[in-house]
Amino acid sequence: MATTSYITPIMNRTHADVEYAKQHQSDLTNKNKGAWNYTDCNRVCNNLKYAAEYMYEQGFLAEPYSMQIKLDWKETDIITYETLNSMIINNMNNLKIYSRPDLSWYSIGSIANMDYSTANWLERNINALATQLPIPPDKYKLTVNNGVGSGEYEAGTIIDIQANPADEGMMFTNWSGNYLENMGDPTQMITTYRMPHADAIIQANYTSAVPHTLTVVTHSGTTTTKLLMGEIQYIEADPAPQGKVFHHWDIEPSIYESNLYEPAATTHFTMPNENVKLSAFYVTKADKYLKVYNGNGSGYYGYGTYAAISSTKPSNATFTNWTGDTQYLTGDVTQEYNSVRIPDIARIEVTAHWTTPPATNIKLMVENGVITSTGKTEGVFTQGDRVSITANEVPEGQIFTGWTITRWWKHY
Repeated sequence: MATTSYITPIMNRTHADVEYAKQHQSDLTNKNKGAWNYTDCNRVCNNLKYAAEYMYEQGFLAEPYSMQIKLDWKETDIITYETLNSMIINNMNNLKIYSRPDLSWYSIGSIANMDYSTANWLERNINALATQLPIPPDKYKLTVNNGVGSGEYEAGTIIDIQANPADEGMMFTNWSGNYLENMGDPTQMITTYRMPHADAIIQANYTSAVPHTLTVVTHSGTTTTKLLMGEIQYIEADPAPQGKVFHHWDIEPSIYESNLYEPAATTHFTMPNENVKLSAFYVTKADKYLKVYNGNGSGYYGYGTYAAISSTKPSNATFTNWTGDTQYLTGDVTQEYNSVRIPDIARIEVTAHWTTPPATNIKLMVENGVITSTGKTEGVFTQGDRVSITANEVPEGQIFTGWTITRWWKHY
């Protein structure tokens, strides 16, 4: 608490009050209306010190404000404008810096003449400093759907939230929404939420409490398991029949393919909110040969599998189409990067085709050397040709360090 008492200020002097006080110096009541005397100084200095302590308590100041100020003025003290400026005006304006921006304020840069209006402004300013309240912090709106805890809160407030009881046949699963990193545990019906610096919406989610059937069909037979939505089930395909290998799981309905952890013989499946059937699919071992001419992808594959193919066209060529056993392509014959669905035949062949731009003749000139095949210092070649060149015999006292290449664009 402030150690200095607050003295009721005078903020309504009139010109007549001041003139009357000057003529009745022995009347203390009238002296208080003066502009300026020792009673005014005592009141204003004490109130200014009180204002500084009050502002620290209210959080306007990070640490106590230190000021050199006189609190016990006497009638015999000499009051000068310089003293009032350094002791009162400067401290008052410094405290204004730390105040709320909408504070009602009269600008007083210095005291040149303490008339009745200046005296009123001075005391009004100090009163404003000593009675202001901090601006309430911003509040943000939290909306809790399917639960309790909605309201407006300051950022950083820890809020208790609770999901509504689940309807019959349903059960709580988790919370979803904005800034979930601020939530204590999104999997608990009762938890906490730290308010962010923004409005937020969170929601309690529920799922069916009625179990559904997961049917798994493998080579050796069928198994069924009752599971709730969200439960994870380990599944494993039996060893493949002789001459075959496991290929993938067929899932009905197919929309739940993403619920499968990975398409391997041994994997996990997350149960949705309806019955699902998983069937292990086996294919013949890789004994069908695919030959890709002018391309990549040749090799042995199993019946029913897919083989990725692509052309090996030069970088300056344009792919045109595939020919051969194109009925097994999964894409259009004009699609360079394609795949082949391997049929139940021993050999499949496809060929990639492309067009190349007309050859460009380029002149090669060799300084300090010759074209190896002709022994000449220059020749005309087609773009893409490989040409061997040989440096002249190295002069005595020197060593060969390398070639430099100079280009200019002129076709021949």
